[in-house]
Amino acid sequence: MADAAPSLALPPASLDDLRLFAAVAHHASFTAAARAAGVPRSTLSRVVARLEAATGTQLLHRTTRRVALSADGAALLAEVGPALDRLGTALRDLGARAEAPRGRLRVTTSTDLALSLLAPVVARLVQRWPALEIETVLTLRAVDLVGEQVDAALRVYRHGPPAEALQGRRVGTLAFGWFASPAYLARRGRPADAAALAAHDRIGVAGTIDRPRVAVDDSIAGLAMVEAGAGIGMLPCGLCAGALARGAVERVLPALTEMRGQLWLVWPPGPPSRRVAVLRDALLEVIAEHGGEV
Repeated sequence: MADAAPSLALPPASLDDLRLFAAVAHHASFTAAARAAGVPRSTLSRVVARLEAATGTQLLHRTTRRVALSADGAALLAEVGPALDRLGTALRDLGARAEAPRGRLRVTTSTDLALSLLAPVVARLVQRWPALEIETVLTLRAVDLVGEQVDAALRVYRHGPPAEALQGRRVGTLAFGWFASPAYLARRGRPADAAALAAHDRIGVAGTIDRPRVAVDDSIAGLAMVEAGAGIGMLPCGLCAGALARGAVERVLPALTEMRGQLWLVWPPGPPSRRVAVLRDALLEVIAEHGGEV
C-alpha cells in the first residue's frame, strides 16, 4: 500500500518557500538557484530546512557536488510545480490585462473576412482602447509575419494550421453554404436536394467545389456574381449575411452546410503581445455571439 502524502502545515511564507524549493530542484544546485532567484544561498538552505521540518521528511539529497530530489521531494515537486506555473501565468495575465494596449497593431487577413468579421472586431477595439492604432494588410497570400512585421493573421484552415514557427489560437469556425439571387431562382428553379445542384451553374472559390461553372479567387467577387444572377454560389455564410438581410440573395438548401473551415488567429513565436491579446479577446467575443460559427 502506498504511503500517504505528507501533510503540509506550512508557515505564512510557504508560497515563496515552495517557489524557492522548486528553483533548487530545477537547477540541482543551491548556488545556481540562489543566483537565478536573486537571494543568498543561505536563504535557500533555511527554506529547504523549514520545508523538511514542516513535512517531516527529507526532500533533497545533498552531496559536495550536486543536489538531487528524494522520492518525497520529487512527489512534492510534481504536485506544486504545475500549480506554481499556473499561478505565475495568472499573475502575468492579470498584469497584462491591467496594461492598456498602445501603438500600432498590424493584422492581416483576406478581404472577405475583413468585411464579415474583422470590421466589427475593429469597431470594438477602437472604442475600448484609445491608444491603440490598427493597420490591416488584406491579401489572400500567407504573409510572412516576422519578415513583414505583422503582429497577427486571421486565417482559415481545412484541418488546422500546418506545422510552422507560429503561435496561435483557434477562434471559431467559418461555415459555407449555397446562395442564389431571387432572379436566378426564378429563371432556373430551386434545387430540391444536393444532387440537383449538379444541373445548375455553380460559382465557387477555386478548389472548394468540383468543376464550378464560374471559379473565382475571392469570395467577395463570388458574392457579386451570385447577386448578379450568374449562378448558385458556395460562399461563407457570414459574408452573405448582409445580402441575405436585404433580400439580394437567398439561402439554397439551408440545412446543407457544404464545408466548415477552422478559423485561427496566429502570431509570431512567443506569447502574444498585449495588442494581439485584446484582438484575440474581441474576436472570441464577436464569434461567440454568432454561436462560434461565422
